[in-house]
Amino acid sequence: TLAALRATDGHEIWRRHIGNNASAEPAISGSRLYLPLQTASGGLVSVLELSTGELAWEQPISGVPGPILPLDALFFGASDNFFYRLRLADGNIDWYVRTGGDIYDLPAVDEERVYFTSLDNIVRALDRQNGAQRSRMPLQGRPETGPIRVNNSLVLSGLSPNIQMFHTET
Repeated sequence: TLAALRATDGHEIWRRHIGNNASAEPAISGSRLYLPLQTASGGLVSVLELSTGELAWEQPISGVPGPILPLDALFFGASDNFFYRLRLADGNIDWYVRTGGDIYDLPAVDEERVYFTSLDNIVRALDRQNGAQRSRMPLQGRPETGPIRVNNSLVLSGLSPNIQMFHTET
């Protein structure tokens, strides 16, 4: 069950039975709440109207979704070793790309690319619009977080004692 409470006085605004366990923290963007959920058969992305709790749409996926980054589309990785881009309006899958391991944490983005790490110890850059791979670089160790974009660089930390940095265009 999910409930929305008013911040000023704790009054309940709405309550909704979800029926599945959250697989990562919900994301809020604009007037919607994005829920990554684990189901008996895999995963589900459920989108609710923030003000009412009404269901906007749902999209089943074969793996359990990780944290969702809602921008001009929804970007997230899942336990099926795919990285997804879903349309904001209706949840249709624009594209998905296979990786060699589960995607770790939130991706980073710039105007043209989306960057993410996976448990095959690779950082990937994909075209935000069509999912085409733009670059792929091995990491020195297992990632502990997703990449962090700082200007034109990606900063990555992991189980290695070193922090790695990559230029976003090369």
